[in-house]
Amino acid sequence: MKNFASQKKIAFLYKAGRKKRLLNKNLKFPSEFFYGYIELLEQGHKVEIFEENDLGFRLRNKYLDLVLIFISKILFNIPINMLFGFIFSGSYRKLYRFKTIIATTNALGICLALSKKLGFLENEVIFINMGLFAKRQSIFKTFIYKRILENIKMLSLSKYESKFLSYEFKSNNVNYLQFGVDKNFWKKNESFQDNSPKKNQYILSIGGDLARDWNLLTDSWQSDFPCLKIVSPRKINSSKNNIQVISSSWHDDKLSDLEIKDIISKSLFVIIPLKETIQPSGQSSCLQAMSCGKAVIISDIQGIWDRDLLLHEENIFLVKPSDGKSLIEGIKVLLRENSLRTKIEKNGRKLIQEEFNSYKMADNLKEYLED
Repeated sequence: MKNFASQKKIAFLYKAGRKKRLLNKNLKFPSEFFYGYIELLEQGHKVEIFEENDLGFRLRNKYLDLVLIFISKILFNIPINMLFGFIFSGSYRKLYRFKTIIATTNALGICLALSKKLGFLENEVIFINMGLFAKRQSIFKTFIYKRILENIKMLSLSKYESKFLSYEFKSNNVNYLQFGVDKNFWKKNESFQDNSPKKNQYILSIGGDLARDWNLLTDSWQSDFPCLKIVSPRKINSSKNNIQVISSSWHDDKLSDLEIKDIISKSLFVIIPLKETIQPSGQSSCLQAMSCGKAVIISDIQGIWDRDLLLHEENIFLVKPSDGKSLIEGIKVLLRENSLRTKIEKNGRKLIQEEFNSYKMADNLKEYLED
């Protein structure tokens, strides 16, 4: 195998959608879902990107793919189909010239860890993970994942999840990566003045992960509340006249990032209703809204990513998960108390500028690259 000790290049591995954005010179987009790539490139680091299709992770034989997906489900969702594609296509050789590989999805991280375990890779592997375990797992599954992941660095996007995985794996290889959004993209247009008639005002809820509690939100929405706009790829049904559902996701580009920023900026405030989970669900939507100067109501789940910085009624408004009364009361408070809402808006934007931004995330990531 090759000696990588003298190599300094870094490869970022993504699912899909990044190259398309980078190649379109007319497209304006935020940098956060590149997880530090754009900021490191701007700083002169030797970085390159790969997507799943570049490395043979998707098998061409759909029948073999289906069989291996079935086996993967039996084996605790270990992506055997992706591993087969990566190894038997010989695509792993494309990564020989990199000192460090950064995987940005759970499936990619597990594939690289297994490839390293099997001797196909000698690179340093950094695995940025979120929601690897939704909750405490069986001893057998924990043991298998611990063995697979023991020789790579793991970075969790939540302090709680980082501590949880460190405890479960009995490992010092799990650390916290402070996720941040593009503060220069997600910001209020200074020339925008909201003079909309009261009948045109709306509250926004946005996101697509499975922890969103859409039923709680729609069931709790009262007839005297302003219009609720929900932007999500999920199928959400409601017959209420003051609820509007808009279909969109990051991958399908039904709404551009600029259009989403406009929808956020024109809302009264943003609600992120969540089911209890240890993963930092709602993180990006929450931080994008805060960066745009909007107050955010979010469920106080275990997975809140940083309790030292996210403070109730200072820069965010926390409500109890799966509790309609708590959610309704939070909505009424922000509708009624304009001064509190303004305070949360101002402090939320300040928090993004100082802490939860993509530049701080890249600096945080560099600490683990330099270890």
